[in-house]
Amino acid sequence: MSNYIGYDGEYREIKNNDKIIYYAKTEDVVQTDNNKVTFNLFFSYIKDRSSGKGLEYIYSVRCLDAKHKDCKINLENEEKRALMLMKNVEFID
Repeated sequence: MSNYIGYDGEYREIKNNDKIIYYAKTEDVVQTDNNKVTFNLFFSYIKDRSSGKGLEYIYSVRCLDAKHKDCKINLENEEKRALMLMKNVEFID
């Protein structure tokens, strides 16, 4: 997953009763048609403790209209939402 995203950093380990989440976040700026678009990625590898199954989870946030200068994203709220979704993943046998 790190190669796919282009991330070369540490992951935070979040443990709960049934799974382990390896979590990180990054920001990437992309130049498109004379505009800069900022992508904020919240991503994880989620591993089920009992079965060993795992999945990659990528939550991406950006302004849809790069020309709209007043685009405001509350990154703290988006990160909370991403973590909530990751923590609520359930593995089915």
